[in-house]
Amino acid sequence: MGKPPRLFFWIILGMLSTFFAEVLSGSDLFPFFHWWGLLVTTPLYTLHILVLSYIVFRFSKPRIYTLFLAGTLFGMYEAYITKVLWDPPWGAFPHLGGIAVFATIVLVLFWHAFMSFVIPLIFAENALTSSTETFSGLPKKILNKKTPFILAALFGAFQFSQSTATSLLSGMANFGVLFLLIFIYREFIKGHEYSMRDLLPTERQFAVLLSLLLLLYIITGVILRPEALPGIFPQAVVWMIYSGLFTLFYSSLRRSKTTATELVEIGFSWRNLILLSIVYLISLGIFSTTKGIGSMIVVWGAGSVFGIAMLVFSVKDAFW
Repeated sequence: MGKPPRLFFWIILGMLSTFFAEVLSGSDLFPFFHWWGLLVTTPLYTLHILVLSYIVFRFSKPRIYTLFLAGTLFGMYEAYITKVLWDPPWGAFPHLGGIAVFATIVLVLFWHAFMSFVIPLIFAENALTSSTETFSGLPKKILNKKTPFILAALFGAFQFSQSTATSLLSGMANFGVLFLLIFIYREFIKGHEYSMRDLLPTERQFAVLLSLLLLLYIITGVILRPEALPGIFPQAVVWMIYSGLFTLFYSSLRRSKTTATELVEIGFSWRNLILLSIVYLISLGIFSTTKGIGSMIVVWGAGSVFGIAMLVFSVKDAFW
């Protein structure tokens, strides 16, 4: 077996994270087509997902609760980088302890936990590797043939845009780039079998990636909305949240390491990937006529409830 094409895999994994988080939220409909998206946004997501997935796979097993908690730490970049947890540009209400409550719940416990981390990681493992560890860590009740198509329809409903034409152009352009890269990657590794663990960073590479992520935090934290950085008390609240999530994550890592999982056999299929993209685009075309009203109700309403429920289940799993 040849040397694992780690860098190629990392690029696609980071772009998947960017696509699911930025494009589907409408925050950046074309992140792979302008310099800020390519030099700042995509590296930000790439470094986060690589650093956190390394920790999960290195010290534990990718069970859903462990992945979820890693994703919540991912979402905390919305504090010191974007300052959104303190001061959302849309003026979210209410605030408690200087924190925008609903924005924090939705972004940390739902959107970034799943759209930035869990879902792109599962997608990448199925499309680009020979292993199925992330699938195996999911609750067996949700593992059926309909689940990916339901999610694809929801993704189309989530995506916010001001027009149907812009929505469809964004979906086709970004998905087209990802399709092309996945095709080239699979042709490149044809005849070789690489697991997720083969393709994630080594210990030395992890140290470099973590250093780059910390540097990116410093740079973007200084240049992005410095006027929105609050006083000591709201920052202390964020550090309390960080401490709580780190504690839960550590406990979940220890529990997952000793928890047996049953491997699930799921093979990659170009036919299914094409069908999923069609479902996504159809849903995108239908729901784009609401100009995001429906998606905001789903994300802010159901997303908040789901995120809180996952946090409760994760606490129970980690300690009891």
